[in-house]
Amino acid sequence: MTSRLPLAALLVLLGGCASESTWNMEGAQPQPAPLVDVSGQAQLLGESSAALSPAQLLERLDADLVLRREDEARDRITRYPDVVQAALRGHALTPSPTRPSASLLFAAKVHAEQGGGPWPTFLAARLRQPEPYVSFAAERATLLSAPADEERELSVPASARRDLLLELEALRVQAERARRAGERARAAALLERARERARQQALYMAAGFALDVADLRLADEARAIPAWTRAAELGLALFAGPAAPADPAWWSRLLELRREGAAWPAGAAAALAPQAWPAAPAGEARREPTDALVWTLIGRWRAVRKEHKQALLALREAQERTRASWARAHLQLLQARALLALEQPAPASALLMGLADSREPGASQASVALLGTLRLRNGQLRRGFGLLRQAVEEGTVAVWPYQAEAEADLGLAYLAMGNEERGLHYLHVAQRRFQREGQLPALRHCLKNELRYLDYQGHDQQAEEVRARCLRLGVEQH
Repeated sequence: MTSRLPLAALLVLLGGCASESTWNMEGAQPQPAPLVDVSGQAQLLGESSAALSPAQLLERLDADLVLRREDEARDRITRYPDVVQAALRGHALTPSPTRPSASLLFAAKVHAEQGGGPWPTFLAARLRQPEPYVSFAAERATLLSAPADEERELSVPASARRDLLLELEALRVQAERARRAGERARAAALLERARERARQQALYMAAGFALDVADLRLADEARAIPAWTRAAELGLALFAGPAAPADPAWWSRLLELRREGAAWPAGAAAALAPQAWPAAPAGEARREPTDALVWTLIGRWRAVRKEHKQALLALREAQERTRASWARAHLQLLQARALLALEQPAPASALLMGLADSREPGASQASVALLGTLRLRNGQLRRGFGLLRQAVEEGTVAVWPYQAEAEADLGLAYLAMGNEERGLHYLHVAQRRFQREGQLPALRHCLKNELRYLDYQGHDQQAEEVRARCLRLGVEQH
């Protein structure tokens, strides 16, 4: 016979659901949360705004590959193209020959597929014939430390002259020295050469060079807007690829450099809308202002990278620019999730309670569900259970945002109430939805919760079946 788990024991055992957040136990000592100004500035005290470091990224990729979670590793590379690029350049520009790690080689392969440049070819050539590459890196370091007004140039060694990445780095260094010497026009011209050379084989790098050109041309009345437009065109071209690299810093900088009178290229909204609002009817999303779509993307990407402070700021920028009531409601939902990630339940609850009465049924249903999850985290089992049932079992919308997370939470609540049949049913419903939507990290987390529950209850046969599935999906089992 199945025993009913005490709430505190279940919360310790399961530790949350799809969101991987920690539910609080009754009697647990609350941890002081960082403060966030909800008046509009969202200044989080004590939170570092630094991105994931290259070393941290490679460590996580190592873990993904050891556990055979190649899908998660690919997703991580897509989410952090700027950090991948920094890791690759850091390895390439070390003035000593070092063998690339398995995670760096995998990152190079995926990043190249996404327009990052021919890094696999570069790494293989450097490993095969290190001398010219080591020589180039040493000369580069010397030149960057030399006075900018010295008449010196960085040249690619003859034995590596066909290497595109070395050529681009040489142009980058020459442009940096020109900029330091106050020769902005010459620096811009050098980077324009790099931009055009990179366009065919390294589109992501070309977009980066284009932004630098736009920055250098900002004070040039005749060239500022054309330079910005070229950068925007290259950024949009990345969306035509199989997996667009998600670089919120690049798009934020593009918005900062936009001068009055600079129009978005034709088709910008159509290119951005599917990623900004994947669940919205295409026609509706494309009618949103392009600036609002860009800010929405930045907010989503920041949230996925767990840069929640910056996500909140971007989502508020998007809300100020959006036109449609459905988009405003869903942006508020995203803001509430960011506030919860920043451990600010009071302002998050205020947003969610307002949305619960919204005329936008999808946002309303998702808000009620998230309020239910919040009540569970606070140890209010019956209240949280009731709100989750209202959203999942009594809601009028068949498909709504974060539905699988709510179904997983409802499953856990049923288990805490002692109803194993309904609890496991909803965990399985959530798992199937995570699988269909390609949310494999969430699927793994949900399976891990089920396995912990089955082990706790002594359901050995069922636990072994789930354990085998966990093993196939690379779920860590401690």
